Order: sequence, then structure tokens, then C-alpha cells
Amino acid sequence: MTFNNFVSKFNGYATDFDKGEGVQCVDLIKMYLYYVFDINPKPIGNAEAYWRRYNELPYLHDNFERIPNTPKFIPQKGDIAVWGNRGKNGHIAICDGVGTTSYFYSYDQNWLIKKMHRVKHNYKSGFSGVLRPRNQVKLYGSKYQVGQKVRINKLCANTGAVQGDTMLVEGSDRKQFWVKIKNYTNGHVIGDATIAYAQDNNYIVELEGMQFWVTNSDIQN
Repeated sequence: MTFNNFVSKFNGYATDFDKGEGVQCVDLIKMYLYYVFDINPKPIGNAEAYWRRYNELPYLHDNFERIPNTPKFIPQKGDIAVWGNRGKNGHIAICDGVGTTSYFYSYDQNWLIKKMHRVKHNYKSGFSGVLRPRNQVKLYGSKYQVGQKVRINKLCANTGAVQGDTMLVEGSDRKQFWVKIKNYTNGHVIGDATIAYAQDNNYIVELEGMQFWVTNSDIQN
């Protein structure tokens, strides 16, 4: 699940993910870790513990970089914002990437109201900094971006249909598409292509004027 998928699914809802102390801000982060990063979150304490106990917990320091707040700091989309001394428990939220050195926006749960919603914050009231995902691909889903040049090596079967200098092939997903004959070698479509469309880990590429679907496993970069 990408960042945008996560927001679309849970925004506007109050979720007690761990079935522990009712709907808390840490429930939102546990859901975020579970659905976006495939991390099974463990109970570590209150919100402020995500900052204080960072070095003790491999699933945090291996997957996130801890970045303290400074006067010039601006959170990025996907950062986990942590407040260390807002009340005795602190607070924790998910940044959406909109902000300046004076304010930033995040998605919060149990902030004024229980349900997940977008909040404008300043950097006061004990804001410690953020935990930034080391693997940004997890946020956006697509390893390759539109317009990027990639090397394709896609296993395909020859259907026997030929039209001019093109031939009809069939991928392992049973989808058929046309390619240039010169790009088909030993059961593979091979060539330097351009990403025309990206969604999660699925792409439409253009190779010698022909377009077809590929996945990460079909790209050699």
C-alpha cells in the first residue's frame, strides 16, 4: 500500500489498531508501519518513545532515519513526526510534505478529535523531529518514474502472428501485445524503453513505438 492509498483508506476514521487503550495517535503509526512498510509493529510505549527508544529498536533504526528539528527543517511527505513532551505521552503523526520553516501539515489521530484528519502544526510544543523512511519506494509504490529510461527483458511466447516488421507475443500474464520483430530474441522481448505510465509496481513502457505492460521483474536496471 502506498502513502496515498493509506490516506484514502483511513482518513476520516478512528481506528484502534492494537485493541489496547482505545483510539490513540500511536494506532495511526502502527497502521502506517504495517500497511505501507510491511512492518509488524511492537508495543514500545507512548508516542514519545518512538523518538526516545529509536536506537533500541531495530525495526525503527533499520527502516527510518531519525532527524532532529532545526530552525531550517521542513518535514517531507511520509515522515513520522514526533513530539517528545506534549503532555506526558507526547504525540506522533504522519507528515504530508506540505510546509515551510514556520508550519507543516500532517495526518493525525487523537488530536482534538479521535478520527484521522489533516492538521496544521507549528514547530513549538515539544516537536522533536521526524523518522524518515529509508526506503522511499515504499511510499510511492513505483520504483521507476514516468519518462525514465529502462532496459526491458520480458519473457514472452511467440504467437506466430506477424504484421510487417512487428509480431504478436504473449506474456506470462496471458496478455498479448505487439513488438518489433528485432526486439524479440530467444523467447524474450529485449530493448531500451521509456516508462510511459507507472502505478505501484506496474508500468506501461514504450519500446520502438510499441507500448505494453511490464513489472519490476521485467526491468534490468
